[in-house]
Amino acid sequence: TGYRKDGEECLPVVIPAGAYATNGSYGRGWNCRHGFREEAQLCLPVEIPADGFLDARGTGWECRRGFREEDGQCLAITLPENGYLVSSSFGPGWKCERGFRRAGDSCLAIAVPNNGYLSESAPAKRGWDCERGYKPSDDSCMRIAVPENGYLSESSKYGDGWQCERGFVKSGDGCLAVQVPMNAHLRYDGASWECDKPLRERNGVCVEP
Repeated sequence: TGYRKDGEECLPVVIPAGAYATNGSYGRGWNCRHGFREEAQLCLPVEIPADGFLDARGTGWECRRGFREEDGQCLAITLPENGYLVSSSFGPGWKCERGFRRAGDSCLAIAVPNNGYLSESAPAKRGWDCERGYKPSDDSCMRIAVPENGYLSESSKYGDGWQCERGFVKSGDGCLAVQVPMNAHLRYDGASWECDKPLRERNGVCVEP
C-alpha cells in the first residue's frame, strides 16, 4: 500500500493536494476528492459561480432553480407572463401555461377554433386539435364529409379522414363496391379480390391453372 508497480520497480505514490489514496496495486493510486476536478495530473477545486451549487458527482456545478448556465455563470431566468419555471437544463428554462404557446420570449394565448380543443400533442405553433369528425384546415376545423359506405378512420385528422367499409374501395370522394367475379373472394384488406384455390386470375376472371 502506498506504492504502485512501474516495470520491475515499486515506486511511491505521489498524491497531489485535493486527492486521496486509492490503495490500488495498479494505476496511479489516487483520485480527486469530492469538490475537486482532475486537470493535468492535479486536483483543482471546483469554482462555483454565484447562484450555483456543487453537483452530485462533486466534479462540476449546476445552477439553482430560477437560473440557467451561460458562459460559466448562472443568470436569472426572466419569466414571461403566463409562463412557469422548469428544471430542464436545455432551452430557456420555462414553459407556457396550458392555453398558451411560446413565441420568442413571450407566451401567447392559443386561439382554439369551433369544434377544436387544446392539445399538447398538436404542433407547437398551433396548440390545438379538432374534435372527432373534423380535421385541421388553416386556423379552423373542417367537417369531414364521409361518403356512403364509408366511416371515420382512427387517424381522421390526416388525409381524407375516412375509409371505405369492407367490400368497397376508394374512388375520388366516394366508395365503390368491389366487383368480385365468380369463384373468387375478397382479400384480407377488403378492397380487392383473389381467386379461390386452385384457380388463377386471367383477364379479370378465375380460371383453371
